[in-house]
Amino acid sequence: MKRLMFALGLFLLVSFGVAQLPINSTGGGGGGGYDEVQDEGVALTTRTTLDFAGAGVTCVDSGGTKSLCTVPSGGGVYPTRAVMWHYKSLVTVGNANGYTRDSNQIHNHYSRQSAAADGDTFTNSFLLAEGTYDFEVWGLRFNNRGKIDWYVDDVLIESGQDWYKASPVGYDFSPTVSSVAISGSGRHVLKGVVSGKHASSSDYLITITTMEFVGASDAAETE
Repeated sequence: MKRLMFALGLFLLVSFGVAQLPINSTGGGGGGGYDEVQDEGVALTTRTTLDFAGAGVTCVDSGGTKSLCTVPSGGGVYPTRAVMWHYKSLVTVGNANGYTRDSNQIHNHYSRQSAAADGDTFTNSFLLAEGTYDFEVWGLRFNNRGKIDWYVDDVLIESGQDWYKASPVGYDFSPTVSSVAISGSGRHVLKGVVSGKHASSSDYLITITTMEFVGASDAAETE
């Protein structure tokens, strides 16, 4: 007997959402046998038996001409640390993000919006498992730097982080925001918004190399 095996996630359309597979029947009430099996409305090859494999699969008979089977998300394995390069950040408010090579700085470069202004805004995205992390930013301090607010998924995690330093240039500056709660495993959005400056600062520049989330430990995990 030929079987159509549904491995969990096979019909998730390369996403982590919920796949619903309507199975149409002209027999009525589920008693007459299925004439057509569909994956999201697209007919599949007819076989003798339809077998749903995987935890959490549920099928409901509508009592009419359709049974609806739901295949839940497979969950997946997510990283427990994330590194974002600022030169890849997406500017949403203000001037373009420039790239400068500097052998004195970690990874030999930094990026910043210039000319800078209060309210400059950028985003970057990352994949991370749900949990609690330290958020670290690697950049340069100086006497023309601004302050910045940090958000994760539009939730404020740090307000008024000050990058001002009178002199000399402060290479490899890495302020840390401790115990940041990441809610839900998946893709998240980090947002930085320039929010004022030190009274002695001459400008609003925010000069950064990387933004990082670091977990308390590393552990192997497979699915």
